[in-house]
Amino acid sequence: MAGPGPVDVWRAEVFVPDAGALCEGPRWDERSERLLWVDILAGRLHEADITGRRLAGHDVGLPLGSFAPRESGGHVLALETGFAVVDADWSAGPRPIGTHRSRPTPIRFNDGVCDPFGRFFAGTMDYDEAPGAGTVFRLDPPGADGEFPEAVPVITGTTVSNGLGWSDDGRTMYFVDSVARTVDAFDYDPGGGTPTNRRTLISIAEGDGFPDGLAVAADGFLWLALWDGGQVRRYTPDGELAGIVEVPVGRVSACTFAGPDLDELIITTARQGLDEATLAAQPASGSLFRCRTGHTGRPVSRYHG
Repeated sequence: MAGPGPVDVWRAEVFVPDAGALCEGPRWDERSERLLWVDILAGRLHEADITGRRLAGHDVGLPLGSFAPRESGGHVLALETGFAVVDADWSAGPRPIGTHRSRPTPIRFNDGVCDPFGRFFAGTMDYDEAPGAGTVFRLDPPGADGEFPEAVPVITGTTVSNGLGWSDDGRTMYFVDSVARTVDAFDYDPGGGTPTNRRTLISIAEGDGFPDGLAVAADGFLWLALWDGGQVRRYTPDGELAGIVEVPVGRVSACTFAGPDLDELIITTARQGLDEATLAAQPASGSLFRCRTGHTGRPVSRYHG
């Protein structure tokens, strides 16, 4: 059997300096031609253009784990205590939807993304990272009456629920549990939105950091951010390491492909929790970074609600 192929290496450069304390969840919205990302604990959604020029910032009043654009305009949000929607002009502010609410703190929502069929998935975590306290929920689109459904738990017993993604055909779902240092794969039912047959696809060695945000590129390869690892790694759909993007700060949190041709890898990082000595050594922590790798991404999946 042939061994793994060569590993490409790239280096990222600062794109948006001082973008936030705990930046996560970058998304490129091709309709507005804007890059969006969250600063989680600040409860803020940021917008910039592809040159890195900041265009807007929206405060939601609660920690904001993740979001996804809606097909009808605006966004669906995974706030600390539950789901909400907001219109494109933000004039009315976020409106809570569904009946799900996570437990009172110390539980909050974390990373989330839509599947290719218009459902929003987001996972929870304990602020103190208590083992098994997290859950990944699925929020289906509203029914014919316009009512939003109750969120459905689909993965339980997680610790730090993080990156999510899907294969080209939508029949494999990927999920990151950061503290377990794994990227798991599931068989996925496109009709019902149910993941089954969980198995570990990628394991990150102790000392290499913790797997965090995840992006699936146009060729089906997985791009994985390593928190406290200073890298984004590119893996084949079979879990073989194929590339490394070196980032000059440790707390790399997530990535996405952006720009009109979806050919710019945008990487979020954090300064949250770093001591003074680390911040002095890594002053660009909390910035967004950019890298051209020669690979392209997919258009963002929208929530059908």
